[in-house]
Amino acid sequence: MEETKKCPYCGGEILNIAKKCKHCGKWIEPKANESHKENRQENGGKKLLYFIICLGIIALGVYFTLFSGNGMLEDVKVNEDPEIRFAEPETNYTANKWDDNKQPESLAPNTEIIEENFVSDEFLSYKQAADNGDPVAQNKVGNMYAQGIGCTKDMQKAFTYYRLSAMQGNKYAQHNLGFCYWDGTGVEKNRDEGLKWLRLAAEQGYDKSIKFLKNIGEY
Repeated sequence: MEETKKCPYCGGEILNIAKKCKHCGKWIEPKANESHKENRQENGGKKLLYFIICLGIIALGVYFTLFSGNGMLEDVKVNEDPEIRFAEPETNYTANKWDDNKQPESLAPNTEIIEENFVSDEFLSYKQAADNGDPVAQNKVGNMYAQGIGCTKDMQKAFTYYRLSAMQGNKYAQHNLGFCYWDGTGVEKNRDEGLKWLRLAAEQGYDKSIKFLKNIGEY
């Protein structure tokens, strides 16, 4: 005669080898497949937790590498290579003669460019052409403002003229505008915006932009 035992739930008599009570229908031992399922779920949860922790560590590493005081982006100093600043066409440029009554097409409606006591006739000639919408002259005036050549140095005005020229697709101005944003000169620092303009200049084949982007691993 087979040995019996009592069901721990209802007290009914069942065989010793029984895994499920024939009286109340409850399992005496967990189903094998349920046990395996629980184990799989537990292991899956642990793997997910480890994955999330690893992602967090990687993200912190990237953040501190790029944006900390010792990081790559913060360490790149434009002034270490002065040849990549103040981009202009290699050939000499003479400002065109413009009609004083011509309405500048490139100036934004709310853009205000304040006059001051300029030093050189050359600057006035370039500025007249720039204010009449010439993108090459606009970039030249931006460089003159940035370096204080023929006028009082003013990076905010330099930024204004760089932007006017860059918006017309001038690759030299796009390069210069990119560095205004990159360094935060004449405008609030915004490295993403700086990279955008530098990439636009690089897409037009401007070698100085390409060189800089390569130096920081962005090309």
